[in-house]
Amino acid sequence: MLHRRLFSAFVLLAFVFGCIGLDLGVPLGGHSGWWMVPVYSVLVLGTVWEMAQLIAIRWSLDPKRVLVGASVAAIFPMIPMFYSTACNTSYPANCPVGSFGWIVIGNLFSSLLLGIDAMRRFTRASLRRDSEAATPEEVALSWLLSVSIITYVVTPMSVWWIMRQHGSSSQGMANLVGIVLITKMADTGAYFFGKVFGRNKLSPVISPGKTIEGLLGGMLVASIASLLYFRVCMGWLGVRLEGSTYWGPVVLAVLLTLGGVVGDLIESMVKRAVCEKDSGNQLPGLGGIWDVTDSLIPAAVLGYLGVLGRLN
Repeated sequence: MLHRRLFSAFVLLAFVFGCIGLDLGVPLGGHSGWWMVPVYSVLVLGTVWEMAQLIAIRWSLDPKRVLVGASVAAIFPMIPMFYSTACNTSYPANCPVGSFGWIVIGNLFSSLLLGIDAMRRFTRASLRRDSEAATPEEVALSWLLSVSIITYVVTPMSVWWIMRQHGSSSQGMANLVGIVLITKMADTGAYFFGKVFGRNKLSPVISPGKTIEGLLGGMLVASIASLLYFRVCMGWLGVRLEGSTYWGPVVLAVLLTLGGVVGDLIESMVKRAVCEKDSGNQLPGLGGIWDVTDSLIPAAVLGYLGVLGRLN
């Protein structure tokens, strides 16, 4: 089991860091971000697909329709990069849509497309007299669930994309890598502290393995990692530090730890509701892609607010 976990982790890290290296060293079209499209697509669409498949076990839902809707929504946040590459100029800072506006428009457009398809199927289900699979109520429920999945996954994960474009190329990538690193260090610290010192259950019904001691340990490990990364490593990398305090990285680490735990518990709740251990089997030994991104979903927004608020 351990060798499968290590192999999956190696392949995943090689893929991610390979794209990071290419994006920094060989930017396509002279614009940073293009090499991160494969990473963004795999994590976002993989998470949506697994979440939809899990929910479809118990409730009426077509994972393929959800995946199509998510693909549509995921394209819109990349419009500023398309503009910069096509026009060979920076995306206009005074554009009223901005960067976050494209996320909202993408989610709305995707919801409307799925809504039109749902109304077509709802009408057919209401008029038929046989006992086909979907009832009108199930069609309406499937649309609501589809929109919920896309909103929960695509919206915050698109913020990772905006974070990549924040500041200079090296600054944006350094912030992105740092937020991911701190979040995963929090996960690792919580796991090991929980194993060694865990006594008091954090959420015994949803996730019996999580403890308050593990949560506190995750905060401690994340705080140390955050201080080392933002106060030491970024200087070594030659990246200009935007903040100058030591409490900022600690506050950021605590927020990322709490957000990561909530994201993990949400996934555990869904898996427990449908009686599944892992979100998928795409990563042998590690589980599914959602098992990797569960803590990264809330961390995207919290991390961006930390970068924007100069908590680093």
